[in-house]
Amino acid sequence: MGEASAEDILFISNWMNEKEENRKTFCLLKSYWSADITSNQYVNSSTSLKKLQDKINRHQIPGKQYLIPILLPVAASIVLVIAISSFFNITRTNGKGKAYYTYLTNNNKSEFTLRDGTKVTLNKNSTLTYTDAFGKNNRSVKLEGEAFFEVTKNPDNPFEVSLEVENTNKGTIKVLGTVFNAKIDTESDKIITTLVEGCVSFEGSGQKIKLYPNQQLAFDYTTSNIDVYGVDIEKEISWKDGLIKYRKITFADLAKELEKKYHVQIIIENKELKRPSMTVSGGFSEEQTLDEVLGVISRSLPIKWKNKNHTYYIR
Repeated sequence: MGEASAEDILFISNWMNEKEENRKTFCLLKSYWSADITSNQYVNSSTSLKKLQDKINRHQIPGKQYLIPILLPVAASIVLVIAISSFFNITRTNGKGKAYYTYLTNNNKSEFTLRDGTKVTLNKNSTLTYTDAFGKNNRSVKLEGEAFFEVTKNPDNPFEVSLEVENTNKGTIKVLGTVFNAKIDTESDKIITTLVEGCVSFEGSGQKIKLYPNQQLAFDYTTSNIDVYGVDIEKEISWKDGLIKYRKITFADLAKELEKKYHVQIIIENKELKRPSMTVSGGFSEEQTLDEVLGVISRSLPIKWKNKNHTYYIR
């Protein structure tokens, strides 16, 4: 007892979002737990769990008893929980008095400020973790997924981002104060870093590369191959504003991006639409459906489409 897995936390998040009554139930359980602790105190989970169970026994929640065995381990392992939509800020100890702070997102992005003033936008299904030494002995964080950083400058204490897959470091970004985007893409086995302002240093597999504004680095952590090239910064970081932008790309390439985003197959039946000269520019909200996006595209390209069993045929 005392450890909550990411699956447990995401299960609770989805359950809370089903209806308001579930959210109130969680808040009630959370209030019982919070009544025994403050955010900077470390507690004995077994003792506190018994206290929490006694309180719940005195305040029965009709129809919710079946969830208590799931909710309690989560409450027992969390010193501080802030649940906003699908975003969690978790503080826990490792049994040796060392505190770990974790920001975890599910289906929503989250924006927050670290104790050194660094602003972070954490993308969907991503995790950022650091210890209580952050801002004191170091400014090191661990990232799984994607995040946009606006780092507070501190020449005496560099900011470091360790990009991880299954708790294994695949590369490290070091900066003094800058604005950049970092992403670890497990589908392509790549770390992708995009620099907006300042300068960053990337280290991986014994290699060290400096990156400058408007450049993007792609590091294949299976082959150790590194590519650096210029990019459209506005397009690359548009996700943090809930947008997807594209500029002068072929319609065929756009179709591939839409396939990945919407998890469908797109078959272009009109050969004219496959020509390299058939380019498009524009943008759409992440909240729009594929049919809505195709509707926007149809204003500039003469396309028609039909959807059959999650396969889109475009002519």
